[in-house]
Parts: sequence; C-alpha cells; structure tokens
Amino acid sequence: MNAVVDSQVTRDFELLGPPRLAVEAAVRDGWDKYLREDDVFIGMNSFGASAPGEDVYRHFGITTEAVVNAVISLFQSESKRKPA
Repeated sequence: MNAVVDSQVTRDFELLGPPRLAVEAAVRDGWDKYLREDDVFIGMNSFGASAPGEDVYRHFGITTEAVVNAVISLFQSESKRKPA
C-alpha cells in the first residue's frame, strides 16, 4: 500500500474497537501494524512451505475450527472487559 492509503487504513482500524481477527493464507508480514496486542492472527509465520493446500492450512492452523474458536474467544474476552 502507498503511505496515504496505509495511514487512512491505520486510522480507520484505530477507530474500530476490539476484537480483531486477521486470517491470511500467506505470511503474517504486514498485519502487525493493524493488530493490537489482544488481537488474533491465524496464518503462516514463515515463508516457503510447500505441500497441497489442505495440508499446509492444517499444519499452520488455518482452519474453519481455528477461526470459529478465535472469534468465540475474542468475544468472550471482550464481554468480560465491558461493564454489564
């Protein structure tokens, strides 16, 4: 992204409260500037894996189950932080 678009996206993300979840089939590179400490990233943290797609996704935890569990966990954590 260019600097102008990147700063707009960053500002827009800061306006959105938690929780945040990023799912990326490629490497994590670039997502850290949009995710905060309590946010979740599901994807590869390295480069160069080679295998059939399903095998790579399963190896790196890029699964429907992982996404669903992360969403549930994020919303449970968020509900504990906010007063009823």
